[in-house]
Amino acid sequence: MNQIRWLILALLLTCPLTLTAIYVREYLAVDAALDAGASYDNATGRADFAQNHPGIPFGTRHGKLLVLSVCSIIGALLLLGTICRPHPHHG
Repeated sequence: MNQIRWLILALLLTCPLTLTAIYVREYLAVDAALDAGASYDNATGRADFAQNHPGIPFGTRHGKLLVLSVCSIIGALLLLGTICRPHPHHG
């Protein structure tokens, strides 16, 4: 039973880890574009040297994933509480 809980915990943490990876990847891409003197185009995910593009907040672009990640973290914390809670011994 405990192995299933650990598996569910790992699955719950997949969403926030994916969100973190997307955030870091996009942050580095935007930083590289700005360092090169370009504007970052969120629609294509590329640096654009010809046209200026407005910045779109991460939460606006990935709102559903952000909400799902928060829910997953809450679920993971609740599940972790059941895994780590000492169980009474019968006997």
